[in-house]
Amino acid sequence: MKKLWSLLLAGILFLTGCANSNGEVESNYASNELLTITGSALSYSVSIESKNELAAANLIKDYFEEIENRDFAIWGPIQIAGEDCYKVGVRGRYTDGETYEIDTLAVNIDNGKQYFLNRETEEFEMLSATPTFACKTSPNGKLRIESMGMNADGYGTSGLYSLEEMRIIDLDTKETLWAMESMLCNEFSWSEDSRYVAVQNSGRQWTQTNVVDTSNYSTILLPGIYDITEECTEVAMPDENAPMQQIEIEQWISPMSIQINFEWVTKDATVMKGTYEYNLETGTLTVQEVEENNYGS
Repeated sequence: MKKLWSLLLAGILFLTGCANSNGEVESNYASNELLTITGSALSYSVSIESKNELAAANLIKDYFEEIENRDFAIWGPIQIAGEDCYKVGVRGRYTDGETYEIDTLAVNIDNGKQYFLNRETEEFEMLSATPTFACKTSPNGKLRIESMGMNADGYGTSGLYSLEEMRIIDLDTKETLWAMESMLCNEFSWSEDSRYVAVQNSGRQWTQTNVVDTSNYSTILLPGIYDITEECTEVAMPDENAPMQQIEIEQWISPMSIQINFEWVTKDATVMKGTYEYNLETGTLTVQEVEENNYGS
């Protein structure tokens, strides 16, 4: 019996991350995959042998929201452009604990260079800007909307890489229920009853927000700049050549009403800025306030 309990105890210690007497997590160098840590484990102290792996994970984890629902698997070092880097495979988790691929990145912890894996060429390409993989699980815990993948074709002539897509998945059935091409960054916000999710999509000089109705996965187009100027005829029109026309999520007022921030620049370099409330049931736009500021102030 004592022998059985000894074996059970040894197994528990192994499965809980090989914690040493100081509570430190050590890498398992017996396999090619050096260390796998969940989002909640990223703050643990580690032994000297695994500090490089943890440093790589800590750099990459900042790209991701809801890291408690992400796993980071680290391999390395591997050679990229003649330099030692650590490869980080990022996976999401379904309700039953099974994981699915989000993306694969790499980092040089000495000089901070960071890369993403081009899925077409299977080669790493350097990131010129920090991506944000947005993620929001619905309040009822059944659905998740997330950004995933990097667009290897880049974004226009800017040299930046955009996110490949945003999608809604069922965490129980593991089905993809809705998907749309993404841009440089996203932001998501669920209504409290988990029926609607506001989807914010941004390029270099613009931001647009729409709402997805998960009862039928239709997209509701929220009012834009010209809808606002039609409602408030006294405000100046935007300059078509000016950057930064913004329609951004502020908050849900109720399960059927959302508050949106807006901003644009006029031809005389005045910034028009304000908020509106939109009722999804009635389609009613209510502009709550508009203020004027000098551009750059």
